[in-house]
Amino acid sequence: MGEKMIDLGVEKKLGSDTVKHIYIGLMVMALLISNIIAMRMIHVGELFGLEIYVTGAVFTYFICFLMTDILSEKFGKKVAKDAIKAGVVAQLIAFALIMIVVFVVPVGPTDWDVDMLAAYKMIFTVNGFIIAGSITAFYISQNLDVKIFHVLRHKFRDKKWVRSSSTILSQLVDTLIMTFIAFVIPMWLGLEGSLPFIILLGMLAGEYMLKVALAALDTPIFYLLTGGRRTQENFDDANKQIEETKNG
Repeated sequence: MGEKMIDLGVEKKLGSDTVKHIYIGLMVMALLISNIIAMRMIHVGELFGLEIYVTGAVFTYFICFLMTDILSEKFGKKVAKDAIKAGVVAQLIAFALIMIVVFVVPVGPTDWDVDMLAAYKMIFTVNGFIIAGSITAFYISQNLDVKIFHVLRHKFRDKKWVRSSSTILSQLVDTLIMTFIAFVIPMWLGLEGSLPFIILLGMLAGEYMLKVALAALDTPIFYLLTGGRRTQENFDDANKQIEETKNG
């Protein structure tokens, strides 16, 4: 493919298939943690008179896109898309299990049990709009990221940093979809607890700017972790993508 490939010791020791599943596991882990800490709102400053906010999820969610790009680079489009499907299933199961523990499991008899349940509900209760926004944004933006990544890989075969920049557009799509479904729709409906539009605007700006910064910072990690051998599946997938591009 025109690139000098070197073997990473970890891939030699663990095997390509094991490394692939580690990357998928890291993506799913980052996704689930992001959903848990997304309710933490952080004020980061002011820009042109606009108060800028981010959620706690922004500090972990970028790992999902990094792992998708690594899977695309090393193992091909199919593996990356399978990882996205695994992420969606993991989200659904995690949300269901959390709701069961919070609302179905009986509370103990003491005041401490009641207080702990109230604390759990405050932290882990997620409304349907956030669940729908999270899953929809993840699925659409991740598949878009894979698509853009492979188009860029075909056009810029010797420039890894160019194809890893696919995250910049896909993260924008992710942020817009998540903000619209999870926050804008409840605001339009006048639901209790909805965030004001000016807060949403500041959150939208803050989230995307930080996501772009993190995407730039993770480029060296992408270079490091994609320096090993590509699998035969990856080469076959790459050749198939080239033929698909040629055929329109």
